[in-house]
Amino acid sequence: MELKGSFVLAKGRAWCPEHFCCANSACAKPLMESGFVEDPESRRNYCPKCYEVLLAPICFKCSLPLNEYITQ
Repeated sequence: MELKGSFVLAKGRAWCPEHFCCANSACAKPLMESGFVEDPESRRNYCPKCYEVLLAPICFKCSLPLNEYITQ
C-alpha cells in the first residue's frame, strides 16, 4: 500500500494525523503536540496528562502517580 499525503509513523504503524490522538474521548488531544504513553494492557495511546490521571500506578507511600521518569 502506498501512502500519500501527511501521515504519522508511530509504534511501527502509519496513522492519519487526525486519528493519532489521545484515547480518552473527553480529551482527544493530537498526540503529535504532546507525545504519548501507551497503556500496556489495552495498547491504546494517551497524552501524558490523561495517562497520569487515568492509568499511571500510584505510589503506596505518597499517593502520587508514577510516571515514565521513575525507574524500578
